[in-house]
Amino acid sequence: MHVVEQAEYPVYNGKHEAIISEEDWNLAQEKRKLNSFKREKIHDPNHAHILSGIIKCPCCGKGMYGNIAKAHKKDNKTRYYYYCKNTVNATGHKCTFRLNIEQSQINDVLARIISGMTKEGKLKEAIQAKIGSVADTSDMEKELSVNLANGGYE
Repeated sequence: MHVVEQAEYPVYNGKHEAIISEEDWNLAQEKRKLNSFKREKIHDPNHAHILSGIIKCPCCGKGMYGNIAKAHKKDNKTRYYYYCKNTVNATGHKCTFRLNIEQSQINDVLARIISGMTKEGKLKEAIQAKIGSVADTSDMEKELSVNLANGGYE
């Protein structure tokens, strides 16, 4: 994807003459449908990087994405992490943040934040305010305390 500043090019409102014929456009759309496919997860299909795009890069501010470091012979441990894949942003400046943040570290911090919110009752209040009715968070609080006691989320 290449983003172009509109100030560099004139923008005209209204209808314009087509660049290609409608027939060519429809043929191209059909070809796209035939050639497109959904990529299936090969490694650990049950694992989800639920914070992909939500966690922001501290350098460029763009969304960070989940990735997997597959198990090696040395320790036979698969690692999940978030990274910034934006080597060049829309203005042409490179993002220099090249650290991989392990998902387990993010999960631990997030679990502590949620635990603190539930202890103060703020989470329950926020949910109630959002949905406009009373919400029972006791099951979520029990699950959170069990997972924290067992060493956090993975």
